This record gives sequence, C-alpha cells and structure tokens, in this order.
Amino acid sequence: MEITNLFDNIEETRSTINQKYPVAEIAFLVISSFICGYNNWHSITRFGDANLDWVRKFFPYANGIPTRHNIARIIRLIKPESLNELLIN
Repeated sequence: MEITNLFDNIEETRSTINQKYPVAEIAFLVISSFICGYNNWHSITRFGDANLDWVRKFFPYANGIPTRHNIARIIRLIKPESLNELLIN
C-alpha cells in the first residue's frame, strides 16, 4: 500500500461545491511540513512553495499551494477521528 492511499480516507465537513484544494493534498502538505519542523500556517505555505516539485510526486496540486488562511480553514474542517486514524496507520 502506498502512503498516499491513506489520505483517501480523510473525512471533512466542507461542502463539495467549489473545492479548489483536495483535503488529501492539504493534509499531506501539513503532515510533511510538521515532520520537517514547520509548525505554523505561514511556514507550511513557505514549505509547500519551496517544495512544490517534491509534493507533486505524491499529489497533483493542480491549483498550487493554498494560502495559509485556506490551509488553516481546511484543516479545521477535517473530522478529527479520520485524521487520528490516518496518523495511527
């Protein structure tokens, strides 16, 4: 199993209308950033911008890296149980 498959099971409470950034992409970006020592929304955005070619090896990021405000908003809308299950697996 590829690690990216684990991100397919993340549940969120966003409406399906106008979703510019898939939740799996955002969760992967945030977790990768945390592992690399980036621990706030602004630095996560900088990490994503600086490593866009690398993160695109795992997910398409068709719309690029979102702003720090969008990252924070999307993360807040993830169901905690599904994120917990992802981290355990």
